[in-house]
Amino acid sequence: MAWTAPTIRAPGYVVTAADWNTDIVDNLDYLKSQIDLITDEHIAGLAMIMDRD
Repeated sequence: MAWTAPTIRAPGYVVTAADWNTDIVDNLDYLKSQIDLITDEHIAGLAMIMDRD
């Protein structure tokens, strides 16, 4: 899943469930997946350091 630039809407626009899912839910899922990647890399790096001893 990739980042989707949030849609710019006019005042008074009623946000639909599809809009919300694309702009909010999917992008939050993307950000969470990026945090998981960084965390996994950090843990792998710590494991390498600990193995040196």
